[in-house]
Amino acid sequence: MRITGLLLGILLFTLTPGQVRSDPDDLFAGYLITHAPADFVYSAGMDWCSSYGEYGISHTAEQIVTMPITADPLNPTLFFVVAAFEEDKTWCATEFGFSADFNGLFYFTESGPCLAHNLENATDGWPGPGEGTAVVATDVQWEGNLLPVYFFIGYTYYESLISLDVDPAMDFAGFGNCELPSTTFDAVCLGAMGVGMDGHMCGGPGPVYGACCVDGEPCDYVVEDDCTEVGATFFPHTSCDPDPCVTPAVKAPSWGWVKAKYRPTR
Repeated sequence: MRITGLLLGILLFTLTPGQVRSDPDDLFAGYLITHAPADFVYSAGMDWCSSYGEYGISHTAEQIVTMPITADPLNPTLFFVVAAFEEDKTWCATEFGFSADFNGLFYFTESGPCLAHNLENATDGWPGPGEGTAVVATDVQWEGNLLPVYFFIGYTYYESLISLDVDPAMDFAGFGNCELPSTTFDAVCLGAMGVGMDGHMCGGPGPVYGACCVDGEPCDYVVEDDCTEVGATFFPHTSCDPDPCVTPAVKAPSWGWVKAKYRPTR
């Protein structure tokens, strides 16, 4: 985890003291994924962020990471960047960019942030190869899971792989919690949208995170296999705030050893 100057400065300016998150560790297992709606038909003047309810997904396994080549600027394609977690979260900042490797022959005709009440700070060439953006909350916290962060509409004549990457302004891609000062958490996976070719999925069935209880020790939030391997009690998709470890679990090695061996790198 890290604190970036850009996000910290904006959050200190925009958030009120009452907007504090009690468990900042909740955000460490987040993804930034891409998703292209199936059977999309362009219509000028639409609010594409609001239309995500029609095109959205309820699980990372449902993401569509390939869209067709569309050379007609009057009939462009649409894809979203989506914030995905193991469970509903609350957060106040998202930052990401595009890889400099994609050929840049995808022409963006419309784009914008979808999270409500936001303030954006983007690089000069955004959206484009090697560019990035930071979006922060102004007077509300963002709550939920699999929420659209950004939408992009455009067209191209060629195959292209549009890979998510760090925002070069801060060399960071991920999320910021709502504490003051804000702590940021790297996205554990960044997706990619394929145009006329395969893209890259994040998540899917994947590992399940949750609360792990070891013989009366305070709860810790880890992957299920890491918890059950040491004979502890696991509560899937459960936060450690409030702490569910209210009764002794099956005896296991000391929790300090478990954390040293299995705690995910952040």
